[in-house]
Amino acid sequence: MEKIKSVIAKINVYNLMIFILILFSLFGIYKFGYKSTLLQLFIAVIVSCLLDSLFNYFKYKNFKVSKSGIITGFFIALVLTDGQPWYIPFIASVIAIFSKWVIRLIFKRNLFNPAMFGIFISMLIFKTSDGWWGAYNLILVLLLGLFLVYKFKRVYLVLTFLLVYFLMTILIHGFYYSIFLNSTLYFFVFFILTEPRTSPVSSKAKFVYGVISAIIVVLTTLFIPDYSLTAGLLLSNIFVPLLNKIKSWY
Repeated sequence: MEKIKSVIAKINVYNLMIFILILFSLFGIYKFGYKSTLLQLFIAVIVSCLLDSLFNYFKYKNFKVSKSGIITGFFIALVLTDGQPWYIPFIASVIAIFSKWVIRLIFKRNLFNPAMFGIFISMLIFKTSDGWWGAYNLILVLLLGLFLVYKFKRVYLVLTFLLVYFLMTILIHGFYYSIFLNSTLYFFVFFILTEPRTSPVSSKAKFVYGVISAIIVVLTTLFIPDYSLTAGLLLSNIFVPLLNKIKSWY
């Protein structure tokens, strides 16, 4: 068991995430066809990677291919509804990377998840939607998501979010089995809500963040359903700096 833990600990997080997102992309391309998926995937990944790499170069004077930019591009492509015109993933990627660096300059940290910020703004501008086509395979999302949550040490956050979300949803809408089979919800919780740079550090803060974010997502689902997960995440991100400042939780 200790050897397994040691091997898992040595896995590079960026490489792991890219590998997982490639798998989601391949399954999505097979399901929805390359004509409606491949172009926006290519544009989002290339634009995000190139821009983030250039920003890194101007700051550190050392050019490296940005794995963070690649991950942002994958998320943009996989969350936007498939079959988007080329300029939507392009602009969403530009907004995502520029917002990341501008916000980091102002707040000295990442405040919003860049990919979701880019998607949300592009949805407002172009009246498009988030289709989450990369999340259609429930079994794959659960298996890889559980592994990633263990790697990221975000178990408290995920369990708290899901518990509060399910309880609130059942109280509002009544019990129905399909609530537990929502692959989009699990994709959101496992791979986006737990993003290390925009989620709390301490275990207690993660616990509280899970409660807060679940409440916000349920409320956005009720009042702005077209933007429920994107707006819900961005509103939740606002609480992270405050939660990280509460020293008594460490």
